[in-house]
Amino acid sequence: MFMTVVDKPHRLPSMAHESNAVEHCGGCAERGLGLPAAALKVTHRLDSSTSGVLVLGKTESAVREFNESVAKKPGSKVIFLLLFTYGQFE
Repeated sequence: MFMTVVDKPHRLPSMAHESNAVEHCGGCAERGLGLPAAALKVTHRLDSSTSGVLVLGKTESAVREFNESVAKKPGSKVIFLLLFTYGQFE
């Protein structure tokens, strides 16, 4: 299952909208990772005014599997991530 986890800033929409098809979290992540447009699918949404963790999937099946695993098991979740970074951190 290929998932990308991003820290969505406030004022950036989670997904594309007819009024803004370019500047949205999925599109920014795709450009940053060198992926083609519409390569990442949103597993859940955060309001534009909300910042936080947003999980994106590369395939519909990855999104479905992630959402099903979250829906089935009530309580706390532990998700293990393999983190790759691009660029430099200051």
